[in-house]
Amino acid sequence: MSYMYFTFPVTQLSVPYQDNSWDCGVFVCRYAYALYVKREERITYRDLGESRPYLHGVITDSVEFNFNMADIRRLREEMKTLIRRLSVSYVAMKKREEKARKERKMKKIKIAAESVAAHNFQGQREKRDKTGDVEESVGEKEKVEKSEKGEVVERFENVSAGSFLV
Repeated sequence: MSYMYFTFPVTQLSVPYQDNSWDCGVFVCRYAYALYVKREERITYRDLGESRPYLHGVITDSVEFNFNMADIRRLREEMKTLIRRLSVSYVAMKKREEKARKERKMKKIKIAAESVAAHNFQGQREKRDKTGDVEESVGEKEKVEKSEKGEVVERFENVSAGSFLV
């Protein structure tokens, strides 16, 4: 069955329209808000009757849909203010996340450097033991180990991420 004007009437609704080419998104938000406010309202068969034809009184003639360009301009300014305020919090949050990410990365690098230093110290000790060198005192060993760890940690800290060589 095809559409015929006399069997299915078309009604021109009186709803707010924008008078510029940049407020379409604000209008969409305002209409969405009006529908949100009306979401709980019950529509009955009586609403379809002659007293309120085609739901005009229930939806489009309701207070929630009664707005104009002045309301849209005010809403646009409120949205700008909200976005500015949210962006301050968002930027601060992103800075904290970046700082935490860098701290985790440095911790991993230091752990790797300490592991390499311990491995190098063990290798030197085994090499000395095989060659028959005299064992150093316990204090000497700790001093050498700390020195090697410090050099490795410093080397890891000074090299850019992803390009370090051990």
